[in-house]
Amino acid sequence: METLNRKYIVIALAAIASASLAGCGDQAYQETPVDTATAASPVTPSSSTTTTETTTETETTTLPALTFSYEVTGASGVDPVDSFGNILTDNILKVKVVAGTAGQIRLSDGTYSNWSAAYQCVQYKISALGQTVTTQVLAVDGGNSYICPGAPSEQTIDFSSRLTSGHGAVTVTVQAYRYDSCLNYGYNFGGCAMHTVYYTHTVTGTLDIQTNGTGS
Repeated sequence: METLNRKYIVIALAAIASASLAGCGDQAYQETPVDTATAASPVTPSSSTTTTETTTETETTTLPALTFSYEVTGASGVDPVDSFGNILTDNILKVKVVAGTAGQIRLSDGTYSNWSAAYQCVQYKISALGQTVTTQVLAVDGGNSYICPGAPSEQTIDFSSRLTSGHGAVTVTVQAYRYDSCLNYGYNFGGCAMHTVYYTHTVTGTLDIQTNGTGS
């Protein structure tokens, strides 16, 4: 009897096992092997460094030329020379002379008369660094006098070659030289022609001085 019961128990267990396998498609669970050769490796984001180049532009500033106005009398007058000093430069010194109109007559005591000795053509003497240059005949305000037809109203004189190593500040001077004034003021001019500026008469003009760092 005991042997029979054991058979029933074995048969029952076999039936339960068979039913379990049938519910799983007659296949037991199997772990899927991983092919390490073809398995995807984790992707590490690549780090990139962006270098931004900053270009610094150096802007060179050019200053305007040094400008001086002058008014001088004839050689024996009360104010025959005008000087402009303390001009600093390295190796450039160019002086542009621009003709100006007549100033008021300067009397011997230094006072001004109500008159002026008008002219259309004029010359000056410009000095710097031990050199004196007489300008060509210049026309006032671009005029076209028969005394100086076609004359320019300005002239540039280059003193740069006179600058030597270690030089100091520069002084530029201007003097009246000749004009075509017809005013007979105690002096016989002999007609309207180029002649020496009378000592009480005044001539005017402008100097534009170009140095290192300034324009023309």
